[in-house]
Amino acid sequence: MWLKGGLVVVMVFALPFGVAGQDENAVAEFRRLVSNTSTGSTEDGITSAELRIEQAHEIGDARQEVRAKRDLGWIYLSRVHDYEKALDLFIDALALSDSLGLEDQLVLIYVSMAHVFEVVGDHKKSSQLLENALSINRERRSINADALILNNLGKVNAVSGRLEEARKNFQQVLKYRSDIDRTYEAEALSNLGQLRAMEGKFQEALDYHREALRVNRTLRDQYAEANSLNDIGVLYGQMNNDERSQANHVVALEIRQKIGDKKGVAESCNNLAALYLRTNKPLDAITYGTLALEQAGESQAREQLLRSYEHLSLAYKMAGDFQKALEHKERSMAILELIQSEKQDRQLLEAENRYVLSTKENEIQRLDTLRREREREIASERKFRNILFLVAGLIFITAGVLLV
Repeated sequence: MWLKGGLVVVMVFALPFGVAGQDENAVAEFRRLVSNTSTGSTEDGITSAELRIEQAHEIGDARQEVRAKRDLGWIYLSRVHDYEKALDLFIDALALSDSLGLEDQLVLIYVSMAHVFEVVGDHKKSSQLLENALSINRERRSINADALILNNLGKVNAVSGRLEEARKNFQQVLKYRSDIDRTYEAEALSNLGQLRAMEGKFQEALDYHREALRVNRTLRDQYAEANSLNDIGVLYGQMNNDERSQANHVVALEIRQKIGDKKGVAESCNNLAALYLRTNKPLDAITYGTLALEQAGESQAREQLLRSYEHLSLAYKMAGDFQKALEHKERSMAILELIQSEKQDRQLLEAENRYVLSTKENEIQRLDTLRREREREIASERKFRNILFLVAGLIFITAGVLLV
């Protein structure tokens, strides 16, 4: 009899581990989705996702329908920039997940909706949705989902000026470092480095970025490795250590050239151009400023384009070529005017989007209320069932004692 009882205990405790495994797979798949949103044809991506939704609905596969709607929402969010359409798809996916109790998908959909509100500048709503995701995940205990949510929440808190709360979010991720995917660890370390740099604590920031660099190298993530080297180079520049700043920027540049990251190449070249200007080497500044200009133009990175023109204007002036200095100064002013105009347009569009999206908050709140009510019902049922199991167990034990 004890053997059977032991077998039941093993089976009961085995269930959460199976669920946790499914959750971690869902989080990994979601991370790949978000990382690859800029690849491939937008039109093909929309057509493929719509077909998946239709097929999943026809065969009654709710989980696949939810995932397809979520994936389509991300295309509209990250490529089309139709935030209303993206949120509508996420809300549809939320309603379907909620009605069927697909809590692993609920977590990821809340993270997705939070990103919509973050993009349009509604950081308060974004934070609330991430807190909801964190609350739901407490039941699931997907450790990587926690890390994903906390890194996102920390960024929202940092942008909102809540630096201490952001630091706690990132530190919480590091408490899980022995159990989580190391990509989240590297991200949290990099985020902490950015925070400390904002606070002027350069040595602490440097320590965090160095640690992030070690993790990224372990992961063989060259894109992230180059970013860490770039951050370290910037920090050394702020600490007036030009030799180490240059060394890190050169290695970052080499990696970015190798992997074809044109925007990153432009950034690294601009950083080197700025360093050579600071050390009175105008010809080197012109060399790197020209390369930065070329790569920034090809990648349509306007901020880097502006930096390139500014560096080249100063470098040519320093070298005594005042005509070229003036030409590049005029181009920098034209780019600056364009950037400012685009910024104003973007701010206006964000304000309009915030208004449109705010009209959908009631639906999100309604679904959230229904979810909480269902959770309370499930908790009550679970409590009642546990009491029944306990009573049955006591009866079973009592009967066994009497039979002996």
